[in-house]
Amino acid sequence: MEEAMNTFETRFEIGGLTLGNRGAAPILIAETACAHDGSADEAMRLVDASVAAGADMVQLQVFRAAEQVPPGHKLRGLLERIALSDDDWSKVFRHAAGGGKEVMAFVYDIPSLDVALANGVVALKLNSADLLNRPLLSACAESGLPIFLGTGASTLEEIAKSLSCISEHGGRKVILMHGVQDFPTALSDARIDRIRLLRETFGLPVGYGDHTDATLPISRIIDLMAIGLGAQVLEKHITMDRSEGKPDHQAALHPDEWKLYAETVRTAASGLSTSAPVELTEADRRYRRFQKKFAVAARTISKGEAVNDDSVRFLRLEEDGEISAIDFAGMGKVIARRDLAPYEVIRNADLCCADQE
Repeated sequence: MEEAMNTFETRFEIGGLTLGNRGAAPILIAETACAHDGSADEAMRLVDASVAAGADMVQLQVFRAAEQVPPGHKLRGLLERIALSDDDWSKVFRHAAGGGKEVMAFVYDIPSLDVALANGVVALKLNSADLLNRPLLSACAESGLPIFLGTGASTLEEIAKSLSCISEHGGRKVILMHGVQDFPTALSDARIDRIRLLRETFGLPVGYGDHTDATLPISRIIDLMAIGLGAQVLEKHITMDRSEGKPDHQAALHPDEWKLYAETVRTAASGLSTSAPVELTEADRRYRRFQKKFAVAARTISKGEAVNDDSVRFLRLEEDGEISAIDFAGMGKVIARRDLAPYEVIRNADLCCADQE
């Protein structure tokens, strides 16, 4: 598995978006799912609402009912009713392409993948139901498109097997998507901390798809926890009106709610930084001048005099200091190179080792 993991990219482009910049605002995906309720016109309305709400990408969910459940399954009738035809999907995809946002497809089977590829999507999403679906995994990998891989209710071993399959078939761009798809998902079941686990285990970009109750205030801010844990992608359902009870409505935000959600996430993300060491910012330097304690003369110190704990104090200054208490303790026996007045800042150039005089 380690050899397979070395084949994956960790920073790449999705359409015009860059993924993999730790500390940057996450990519926000509006998940239209099945909120269209079988209407191509409603699907286009959802696309327009997603764009207006500020989504970075719009996700369209494509499936064949016969490829999902057997005849007689409790969901078969609903899936047959709301599944759009290939012609309808082409119409919706063309409309979405003109919206100025990147368009991706959530595909559940090979025929749906063919529809998505024929309509020029920039990325693919796979449900955790297909985490071990080798034919679909291999076909998606061979497309060369980035794959958003659902990992909900899956073991680490299953995820590793899936990644090996994708790698084997040439897939190089994978985003692991955490999310528990109860409708709605109880907060105690969201298990946001798995974002960190996935990042540390596989070393790949990780995203979060929220399915908590959209009527609760927590659904507007739970994603802030996700970005704090390193999520680089956030996926949120959108619906025109929850009260209509269309599919997946329990976890979907209204367009105005989605817009506020996006603004909140991006504002919060502005407080992030990269995980790598960075130079001090001007704000850091102002803070140091205001807050940090450095050495000053506790009294008059004459040139050539030994400088010790009795002749030094460590205070907050209104200028840059140099010598902290820990630094001073590590200097050993030192003497003053020049006269120092009480409360004058002591700098490294003002001191020398006693045996150097």
